[in-house]
Formats: sequence, C-alpha cells, structure tokens
Amino acid sequence: MQDDDSLIKARYARTILKVARPLDPQTVAHLVNGLVCDIPQVNERPEVKRLHLAAIGAFARLAKVLDDPIPVERQQRWDDAMDAAKAWLRAVGD
Repeated sequence: MQDDDSLIKARYARTILKVARPLDPQTVAHLVNGLVCDIPQVNERPEVKRLHLAAIGAFARLAKVLDDPIPVERQQRWDDAMDAAKAWLRAVGD
C-alpha cells in the first residue's frame, strides 16, 4: 500500500506527542525535533504529503516554544501538533 510508510510515521508521531508531553523540556525537545526530521517519501500521495508537511511544521513550531515561559503559547502549540498528527493519520486511514 502506498501509504504504509506514512501511516507508520503518523502513528509514531502521535505516540511520541502523547508520551513526551509530561517529560522534561529537554527530552521533549529531543523527541519532537526527531519528528521534524522525518520527511515525506517521494511516492506519498499529494494530499498525504501536504498533511505530513503541515504536521512537520506544527512539530517545529512546538519545538521552538518548549522553553517559552508563557504556558498559553506552549499549550496552543501542543494542541496544534496533536491536531496535525490526527489529520495526517485520518488521511492515511487510521
């Protein structure tokens, strides 16, 4: 199936976001930055690729605010990252 790789990556991203949230900021940053580096495969369908790249953008924005002293900004970025991961998962059939 064409979306198998993306499905695995999207599930992994969702899991990392769920597990990492209560951890210390340094560990979370390391894990989230790993998600940012996981680029789409060349054979991804265009709509899946678009959602995958949107998720990467959300993960990158989250990584930037992890040390932010303003908790509202961090909360919004966590929510955005989770929403992006969920949208990506829906597109690949999870």
